[in-house]
Amino acid sequence: MDDFAKYEKIYEQMDDSLKLPMINIEDMQLPYIEVNMTGGTLCDLSNKKRFTRVLYVCNEIGKHELYSIKETTTCEYEVIVLSSLLCLSPKFKLKKSIENNINCHVMDKNTNKVPKGFELGDIELEMKTQKSKVKQNIGDSFLESKTILINTFDNGKEVRINFIAETDDYDGSLLNSHSHIIAKFLRGEYCLTGGSGWWKYEFCYGKSVNQFHEEKGEKRMIINLGKWNLDSHIEWIQKDLSRKPKPGKTPKQVWHYYSSGDFCELTQRPRTVEVKLKCRYDPSNPDSVAIYLMEPRTCEYILGVESPIICDLISNVDEYGIFQFSNEE
Repeated sequence: MDDFAKYEKIYEQMDDSLKLPMINIEDMQLPYIEVNMTGGTLCDLSNKKRFTRVLYVCNEIGKHELYSIKETTTCEYEVIVLSSLLCLSPKFKLKKSIENNINCHVMDKNTNKVPKGFELGDIELEMKTQKSKVKQNIGDSFLESKTILINTFDNGKEVRINFIAETDDYDGSLLNSHSHIIAKFLRGEYCLTGGSGWWKYEFCYGKSVNQFHEEKGEKRMIINLGKWNLDSHIEWIQKDLSRKPKPGKTPKQVWHYYSSGDFCELTQRPRTVEVKLKCRYDPSNPDSVAIYLMEPRTCEYILGVESPIICDLISNVDEYGIFQFSNEE
């Protein structure tokens, strides 16, 4: 708390004209307080201790939760924390924009009573109404993928609106239309990549998990976190039977174990990674994939992979969580 008291005193003494550092969060430029955390565990890649920049920003409903954490460069991290306490200071509180009323008056009897901008608003309302009707009648295929014309008032134009039925449940559409992608994924030929920091992650099912960094014109830097070995995976499952899928139930996620990765100088052992495979389907973005990496112990990793591809496979796994999928390709 001494450190926070020190920072509080520094910011209290700041001149109002002094510009605070800003960070972009959800398209908003927000001021922040930076606290540096040093002296972390030794990084075997840089041979330096890990270092984290913690950025505190104002959020009136924030409960000091983590907004994001990313690795900006090797073993150096940036954490953004949302805190309501920071909003007590006017220096950090987000200024509310002032809304002014706009009063419209008809110039003469030939002028439309309803401005064109309001016409678009009425159309948007009509879209929402029709969209709600489609959602209520999801089983009726009449409106699905149909095009409906809605005329504006009297400007002589038509607005073309596509109504698409929505559902919160995954319907197996990827399996039905892209079975060749599923087959390539299971052969390790279609790899999933992700990550937003210095390091990116690549998961090739049944082959390997890699951590990599690349820059234009330079050779890709790769660290292998683990390779697939069925015997090692089964042995790992049998050490803790809670990792096994429960018979007769479709699991929400399955765990796979990849071992014999690149040698770790700090532990004097090869790297290993536990891969958590989870169904993730967003109707508005059906191709979205989420991949994140954690390192709970030195050179022992957990890779989270969430993808609609998993939705097609997770209902058919064996006792060790291995996907069972047949394809005629």
